[in-house]
Amino acid sequence: MRTRRGIRDLFSPRPRALLAGLAVSALTLTACGGGGSNPAKPNGNEAPKPGGTLRLAISGDPITLNPRGKSSGDEAMFIIRQLFDSLVRQNPSTGAIEPWLAESWTVNTDATSYTFHLRDGVTFSDGTALTAQVVKDNFDDIAANTAQENPQIVSAFASYRSATVVDPRTVTVQFERPNSPFLSLAASTRFGVISPNALRQKFEQRDTIAGTGPFVLKSYAKNADVVLDKRMGYAWPASGRAHTGDAYLDEVKFVVIPEASVRTGSLATKSIDAMSGLLPAAVKTVKRNGAQVLAQPKPGTVYGLMPLVNVPPLDDPAVRRAIGFGVNRQEIVDTVLSPEFKTATSPLASTTPGFVDLHDLVAYNPQRAEAELDAAGWHKGPDGIRTKGGAKLSLSIGWFDQFSNSQQALELIQSQLAKIGVQVNLVKKTAAEIVSGLAASQFDYFWYAIGGGDGDVLRTAYTNAPPNYLHRNDPELQALLQQQAAIQDPAQRSAALAQAQRHILEQGLVIPVFEETALLAASPAVHALAFDADAHLDQLYDTWLS
Repeated sequence: MRTRRGIRDLFSPRPRALLAGLAVSALTLTACGGGGSNPAKPNGNEAPKPGGTLRLAISGDPITLNPRGKSSGDEAMFIIRQLFDSLVRQNPSTGAIEPWLAESWTVNTDATSYTFHLRDGVTFSDGTALTAQVVKDNFDDIAANTAQENPQIVSAFASYRSATVVDPRTVTVQFERPNSPFLSLAASTRFGVISPNALRQKFEQRDTIAGTGPFVLKSYAKNADVVLDKRMGYAWPASGRAHTGDAYLDEVKFVVIPEASVRTGSLATKSIDAMSGLLPAAVKTVKRNGAQVLAQPKPGTVYGLMPLVNVPPLDDPAVRRAIGFGVNRQEIVDTVLSPEFKTATSPLASTTPGFVDLHDLVAYNPQRAEAELDAAGWHKGPDGIRTKGGAKLSLSIGWFDQFSNSQQALELIQSQLAKIGVQVNLVKKTAAEIVSGLAASQFDYFWYAIGGGDGDVLRTAYTNAPPNYLHRNDPELQALLQQQAAIQDPAQRSAALAQAQRHILEQGLVIPVFEETALLAASPAVHALAFDADAHLDQLYDTWLS
């Protein structure tokens, strides 16, 4: 399971990992089940043209180029993916797992053992060969270091037992418990395979790491730029790529431009060829200036309001459900975001394998909201705010600055809920203050989303495990979430995930609002630019300039 948000670690059973994750960027997403990757396609019948430098603006320094290091978030993955390949690839359009460094694999009946058969002739950019021993050492390294450095993949890798070299090109990975989501995790950038020379370095000192990717590091100037050169002789692209041989681009230059408006202006003046971190408010301007906009919902859980279920009145599922009917999701998308964003119809984003559309359970229905609150004993007073037993229906939402439009979205929700008699107080905190506030039950709702390339992300987002900041006690849901992780048959697993999603909504365990969407903008001269299954920038292997 992958993630776009360090806040996921609020639900990790490891407090040390929690604090480490909160120090990282608050947002990071991952793999895709339905929906396209919106590639920038060639005009007409123009053939791809090798050569040139792609200048792509990002909002911040990557901090590290170690795939498992404490990077700055999504945009660090943009760079890292160019340098490192993974054992398998998750198709951005279908969610299917496809060959990459592993040409084939087998899984045992209870999904506790995965055997990978490696491609022959693969080398790292430092000249060393990819072998089963190197892959084993990578898995052991992840197990030894990930819990501290990147707690977001702890839950999906916590049951790792061992990796065994079967022969020079075959390695078996074993888990203590069934782990059906593992292949999705193995496809992620975080699981990019690094060279044996890098593995010999101390984890925190891995600044220059060799990978097997189609580009190699040329230079890295902190807070300025990262420049990559094409790797000559690259011959092992992932299944489904548009060509073979070397990448088309000679060079890729990632330029750090923190201000979104400056990135947008630089694109308009052709100082750069592409940019990440496009704000929803700038989409129309960018399109008007002739640029192309690529959009893809980020897989994982949607942005929504998670209730603390131990504090009245939100200890009553009927009240939780009723309040949800008072949220007008379409108005939020139309007013605060842009047409590229989707309203949420499930706890999961539509690009997450296992997603099921449950719009009937989340449709905006203020009349039903008011009727159900009346039935629960909450009646409007002279000031329009509902009361029961002398107490007002006044609720607080704890949030921190993890998404650019969070405040505007929450202010609109505040206004919408006021119409049905619910008073809402918005409480903005730092990430660390959110942790302590949740632990002390200082909020009624928590605004958040978690990235994950598989429906198994629900197992982390809705866990009862300590520290259980949202005070859930739902054995039925936990049984469903554990069950799906052990099912190999895709249809049966999807059915179990669908049941879990329906249960979450019927119990009012989230008010889903919208699907976070990755936005990139590029000059019309940029072709075959696309998202990967994480809604990160895909490998630029097929990208070319006209």
